[in-house]
Parts: sequence; structure tokens; C-alpha cells
Amino acid sequence: MGVGWDFFLETEVLIINIPPRLERAGSDFHPAQMRALVHLLANSPVRQLVYVSSTSVYPELNREMVETDVATPAQSAAPALVVAEQLLQNTGIPTLVLRCGGLMGYERIPGKYVSGKQNLDTGDIPVNYVHRDDVIAAIIHLLSSETPQTETYNVVAPAHPARRLVYEATCLPFGYTTPTFAQAPVVHSFKTVSSHKLMAHTHFCFKYPNPLLFSYVSV
Repeated sequence: MGVGWDFFLETEVLIINIPPRLERAGSDFHPAQMRALVHLLANSPVRQLVYVSSTSVYPELNREMVETDVATPAQSAAPALVVAEQLLQNTGIPTLVLRCGGLMGYERIPGKYVSGKQNLDTGDIPVNYVHRDDVIAAIIHLLSSETPQTETYNVVAPAHPARRLVYEATCLPFGYTTPTFAQAPVVHSFKTVSSHKLMAHTHFCFKYPNPLLFSYVSV
């Protein structure tokens, strides 16, 4: 191991949450990171991996997406993420892959990112958001339950309101300027990502099941 890695990996449970930076660093960078980590894991005491992936693995096919819809890189809209998932799942160490929705809550307020924008044409697209507290709660829940420890789960709030509604609900209360939306309808591809498997198989309950009712802290 490299200097310092032996201390970092001195744990039985390793949670891996690394921004893949696919657009900035290229599609090969994140899988290379995971290959380096896999090499280090071979001589570590780690007995459980939790890999925080993303719902960006799912293509926009204008329907609800479930875990089995993307099982290989070729099926994915973000093949590098699926390669990373599989690298970890093939280590022989039990691996939970959590495909999380857009992370919101606390200072991550949807309205912040569209404040003052004009003529947005994506207002009718459903969101796939999840509150930060629910991601943490899901990890704790999965690690403390008796469910199989090698599995893939979507972690996304069950409700999928339109972006327009979410933006309108999170602008004025926090001092952001509500964006305007194009009058003429624009057809966009979309997806809604289901967390049914997580809830049905593990009895996990979302604290924030509806993005319109997420809790935030303005900073």
C-alpha cells in the first residue's frame, strides 16, 4: 500500500463517495481510480463496501427506470460509472451499490441554480432528487439490517414533481429570483427512477419522500 492508505483502509466498512468528474477528467479517469482502490483493497481488512453511484447511469427512455434496466456499461448513459460499480462488485468483498438521485437539502437548494434564468424549456421534466439525510439514513439502514450485503439499490425520493414546481417552491422562500419558463411546449426525453426495490426489500422509509417538501438551510 502507499503511504497513508494502510491507515485509511483500516476499517471493516468502506464507503466510497468520489465525484467521478466524467466531463472534466474523461470517461477513463474514474474507473482508473477504482482500479487503484481495488488493488489496495486486496490487502486490507475491509469486509463491506458501499459505493455511492448515480441515477445518471440510466438513459432517458421516457419511462420509469429500475435497477435491472442497467446491468452493463452498454446499457448505460454513463458507462464509466457502471464499469466502476462492476470493478468493486468483482472484488469478492460484499458491495452495496447505491444509485442516488440529485442530492438536495441543507445548502443545496434547487432554486439557487436557476435563479433569474429566462425561458427555461425543461419545466415539465420530472425530477429525480433525494435529500442528503435520506442518503445517510439509507446507508445506515442497509448496514444495520439483515438484507444481503451485495446488491444494487436506487436511492431517490419516491415523488417526482415537475422541475417547474420544485424551482418555484425553492426560489422566493430563500431570496432567489424565480425563473421564467418557455410558453411553447418543448418535448424532452425524461426518466423517473424508482426506489421501490429499496423500500420493498429492506423496509426503508424516506424521511423526505417529496422534493416539494425537502428541508433546506439558506446560507
